[in-house]
Amino acid sequence: MTNEPQHVTAENQFQQLIIRSENDPKKLQIAYEDHRSNRNALFRDQIRQPGFCEWKEDELLLKVLEAEKGLTDFVDPRNNLAFWARPPKHIRDLVYKIQQEIGPLIGPGLWLVPQHHLHMTTLEIRSALTGPEIDEIASSLGMSGLVAELVNYTLTHRARLVKPIISYDTSAIALSFVPAAGEEDRNVYSGKDDQFTYHHLRSDLYNIVTQSGCPIAARYTVPSAHITIARFIAPSDPKKGESDSPKEFEKRASRFIDKIDNLNHELRSNVWKRLGDPSQGQWVIGHEKGLELMKGRTCANPIGPKRVKSHNPTIALALLRQATIQRPPPSYPAKSVKMVNIPKTRRTYCKSKDCHKHQQHKVTQYKAGKASLFAQGKRRYDRKQSGYGGQTKPVFHKKAKTTKKVVLRLECTACKAKKQLALKRCKHFELGGDKKTKGAALVF
Repeated sequence: MTNEPQHVTAENQFQQLIIRSENDPKKLQIAYEDHRSNRNALFRDQIRQPGFCEWKEDELLLKVLEAEKGLTDFVDPRNNLAFWARPPKHIRDLVYKIQQEIGPLIGPGLWLVPQHHLHMTTLEIRSALTGPEIDEIASSLGMSGLVAELVNYTLTHRARLVKPIISYDTSAIALSFVPAAGEEDRNVYSGKDDQFTYHHLRSDLYNIVTQSGCPIAARYTVPSAHITIARFIAPSDPKKGESDSPKEFEKRASRFIDKIDNLNHELRSNVWKRLGDPSQGQWVIGHEKGLELMKGRTCANPIGPKRVKSHNPTIALALLRQATIQRPPPSYPAKSVKMVNIPKTRRTYCKSKDCHKHQQHKVTQYKAGKASLFAQGKRRYDRKQSGYGGQTKPVFHKKAKTTKKVVLRLECTACKAKKQLALKRCKHFELGGDKKTKGAALVF
């Protein structure tokens, strides 16, 4: 979304809104809601006006995309330094569904942001500077020793975002949220207290960075929490470009806005027919990973100490203390064994009387499944020795299958019914620890 850069200032602009809102999460939520609603209304009127004939295309982005394909040698001169929050999988899935709904209405002129590029700018430090200038600022911040505290801040300060809707202007489309203010919370990763909001998180990060002596010139200080999911660019192939007459363009733009309004109506309702489960609309910042300090042109690589990914409070606090004083993290027994690539949730059919439909299930436990004799590479002759009847002619197989089974114990998020589900995993699947730990609760 488009924001004008602001001058460097030592005053915490995030704290000003907290003071005006009397530190009330509900008033902060209203401020965020008013900002995105007013912005949508402004650009809705602008796009629907007679004579609207073009989107504000990002020409630099188009050049970057062409360079990635090897078509040009263009190098983006803009360098940035910012803290990003990466959306968890269920938010990325929601973004993908929205992209599939709106993408076909514009065609090649709309660039859909890939999943690995999705992010929310929590605090922008500097933007549009040269590489050496950004390196100097990043080095100053790194020498302060605060990077570890900043990227892992969400481990001890949980902020929750809710009520997603689609926001837009003439240059980009975003999925925007508002800070939670007492809404129903089923997320086991949240702090269960909405007094600390996303705006408080931004304010705290601002204070820590400025106290280190690092200058901040942020564009994103308005009450907004959004992920850019699409941008308008010039079509890469002129033959596939926009060839509609002005009247046709107006109609297409109007249908596009109607589609977004229709999707927003569904997002605000309690029933999502196209977008999944409304319970998946909340996002606890730091759910799957902490913040990322991103530096450079494409902001593809985080810098500084590694983020602490554990959400076990005891382990997380210990790791945070160690990271803050620049020591390697301690070794924990739970981390010393090889862990299993087990999903945290899985959408499958629930047979309970209350559901009788596909629902999201939480994985509570796992255990190793028994592999078939064929998967073990045994001959048919060995079936006799294993207690099976039938043919005993020794027919040999070339190699054993490398697939192993795992059994998940699931709990329906809607009706709390429990079930088991057998899955297959590749040869790299391993259970950590000895046999006594099989079936133990997962450590995420």
